[in-house]
This record gives sequence, structure tokens and C-alpha cells, in this order.
Amino acid sequence: MEQEVTIQVKVTVMDMYSFLMHHSYSGIQGILNLFISGGAIVLLLCGVGKGNTLAMTALVLAAALFTVINPINLLLKSIKQVVLLPTFRKPLSYTFGEEGILVRQEEAEMLTGWNEVVRVVENRRSILVYMSAVRAYILPKKQYAEQVDAVKKQLKKYSSYGSYSA
Repeated sequence: MEQEVTIQVKVTVMDMYSFLMHHSYSGIQGILNLFISGGAIVLLLCGVGKGNTLAMTALVLAAALFTVINPINLLLKSIKQVVLLPTFRKPLSYTFGEEGILVRQEEAEMLTGWNEVVRVVENRRSILVYMSAVRAYILPKKQYAEQVDAVKKQLKKYSSYGSYSA
């Protein structure tokens, strides 16, 4: 029988914020959004719209939308989720084994089979285990630093899609 790996994780506001920023800015749409804001900044610096209040206001809003407003909105959303949702109030236990990922919190438990894992992404802060485009386990590496390699080994071994990406 294969060795199981168990970790304890309590998602913080900054962990959730990092996940939401990654989710919002890592795809084509995120890159396009930054390109639009960057273009508006360039137009502002070149003096486009000078003397036209409406044009200047539109450019300032476009420049700020994805570089200032959206990150602030994502931070507020992170605070709201972590503070208000009962799931994030207490630590979650994740056990990576042959059958899948067993998630426990107090008396409740749920098994996510490896066939349900569609993608695994590792960034500098976390490992993200996706079950769909909008549902993922957020595993902040600093909370299980001694076991990161063991968790990565399990994910690489059992992830049916072989879609582990660092």
C-alpha cells in the first residue's frame, strides 16, 4: 500500500487574494485586461485627450480599472470569503492517497477522486488543485513546508490528466 500524505491548511485572506489574482490575471483575458490598462496609460502619457474632460476621464478609468480597481475589488472579495464563509474559519486536513484527496474539517469529510482533478498549478505561494475552472483547493506551501515535496510527488503520481505544471 502506498504511503499517504496528510497536511493541515487554513486559508488566509492573502492566500485567497493570491489565488484570485492568479485566476484573474494568468489567462488570455487577464493579459488583455492589462494590455488595455497599459494602453490607456500610454495614451495618457502621450497627451491624448488633453483638453477633453470626457476623454481624459475615460482614459484614467481604463488605466485604473485593471491595475488598481480590480485588485482592490479582489482583495475585498477575499476578505469577504475568508471572514464570512464557515469553511475558512477552521483548518482543513487534506490526505493525498491512492483513492484521491480526502478533505476533512471537524466531523465532515469529502473524498475527491483523482479522476475529478482537472489541473494542478504551482506558483511561488501555493499549489492549486483544480476540479473545474472555478473550483480549486488552495494549498499555501508555507503551511506545510516540510511536506511540499511529498504532496507534489503524490499529485504528479495520481493526477489522471498528468497536468501538473510549476
